[in-house]
Amino acid sequence: MRSRVNIIALLADQESMIIEINDPLTPAKTINLIFPAQKLPQNAYSSPLAKCQSQPR
Repeated sequence: MRSRVNIIALLADQESMIIEINDPLTPAKTINLIFPAQKLPQNAYSSPLAKCQSQPR
């Protein structure tokens, strides 16, 4: 049986994330993840996540 993980809130500055774990075997119900802010690239086409999109002509 796989555990379900729900992302409750992701702040706009992406400096912290709250994740709820629906797993009876996990002592903690919520986990706070603090990670460095990641700014979106000015040009979305330069992002590795957007390589599937076609370049504008």
